[in-house]
Amino acid sequence: MLRRPSRAATTRRLGRLSYRISRWLHRAGVAAGPVSAHIANDLIEILVSADRIKGDLESLLRQDPATKRGARASARRAMGIGVVASTELLSHTPRLTRHWEGRVVDLLYDRAER
Repeated sequence: MLRRPSRAATTRRLGRLSYRISRWLHRAGVAAGPVSAHIANDLIEILVSADRIKGDLESLLRQDPATKRGARASARRAMGIGVVASTELLSHTPRLTRHWEGRVVDLLYDRAER
């Protein structure tokens, strides 16, 4: 079975990704400041949440929910998915959606038409 990366390795990877996102946003013409910081942060948090959901889902699918033990394990994993979806995803997705089209997509289309 594959080992999950250490927390320190994951933090370094996410830090590098955040830096790459910020640099790309700057090159795309998004002004540095709170909005670009929120965009980068929201993207990272959504990716972390998706990774946690993926892990819980993979574990859930290995369970046999027809047995008592499998049903209990499945319930824990299903609860984990629900918690991440209703907290992390729900808090970061609306803000990213609010900023993404107006601050990134529209800017890129304007730039492409010049």
